[in-house]
Amino acid sequence: MNIAILGGYGIMGQQLARVWLTGTDGSVLLLGRRADALYQCMENFRSDFKKERVKGEPVDARDPSAVADACRKNHADWLIFALDSAKLLEPCIEAALLARTHCLDLTITPGKDFIWQSRRSAFQAAGLIAITEAGLQPGLPGVLLRAAIQAQPTAQTIVLSTFLKIKIPPDLPMPASMVDLMDSFRQTPALYRHGQRRVDWWALLFPYRWQRLTPPFGLCTLSTVALPEIEIIARRHPQIAQIRYQVGGFNLLANWLAIPLMVPFLWIGGRYIQRLLAKILYYGVLRPFTKPPFGVAMQVIAIEGGKKRWSLDLWHKEEYGFTAEILQKLLVCVDRNPPLPGVHLMADVLEPLDFVRDWQVINQCS
Repeated sequence: MNIAILGGYGIMGQQLARVWLTGTDGSVLLLGRRADALYQCMENFRSDFKKERVKGEPVDARDPSAVADACRKNHADWLIFALDSAKLLEPCIEAALLARTHCLDLTITPGKDFIWQSRRSAFQAAGLIAITEAGLQPGLPGVLLRAAIQAQPTAQTIVLSTFLKIKIPPDLPMPASMVDLMDSFRQTPALYRHGQRRVDWWALLFPYRWQRLTPPFGLCTLSTVALPEIEIIARRHPQIAQIRYQVGGFNLLANWLAIPLMVPFLWIGGRYIQRLLAKILYYGVLRPFTKPPFGVAMQVIAIEGGKKRWSLDLWHKEEYGFTAEILQKLLVCVDRNPPLPGVHLMADVLEPLDFVRDWQVINQCS
């Protein structure tokens, strides 16, 4: 199977390309707007892998016809959107339809589940598969929620947690994704009661929740947030009294000051203050204060009768590598057992308990 990666010279694109070339016998087509960065990245890969397995085409993601032509010319089976701009999702979708390739969406785009649902019939009619996480890469909160429901079907409460510390290169400019990320924080903190979204008023008044996660992180502070992939799955299981998703990471300043204050400031200032907050968060909080240990920890707890009945902790030493490993497994899984044409959640494509059993192959599981 051959894949094309839009944003192939970016951090996520390079990680996915390397994992794909290492773990499969397929080829990679790197796509991006900057020809110099693209060709340098292509040559770096060709020094480690067979030359014919790595190709590159300078194209602008805003030009669906050019992207589609590159995919057809290089016989790409899948087009992967490894981009950080919300404005590029719709042209990427159009490119996949023009090229008649399946696609995997990794863009940070608030509300993108609504965009995808509007294109469901087009992919069904074309006999193509589109996969999106609809929330947080690589769709694992939804996978873990499904795993908890399968393992403990009588659970009354399920709590999911994500904690990540990303190593940010010192020369990396503020990505457009930070501005898009601000948009997602404009939603009120939410929990899901019997499949219905409810405002978490306590999280608005006091946003700090303590949770013990896998070492090296240990006891962490997290904040409740709304996540579309959790909401979609929660609606299918109204028998569960409460589902909560909480997230934290980066550093103490971000957890205790920047992230909790973002919600009220975004409510007051709306989009006028969005770009300013993104710059303050990125340049003033995340980049200078985020230090080792880096990695990502995820946890799910199923509670019944006030007692923990089932739990799972996952950890990986590198967030981008973690995402790339999961996506490679997902693509191999889809190649072997393809779902019906249409738009699918990553959480629905990966079989939850099989994924849990396979986790040690990737890294660690407890």
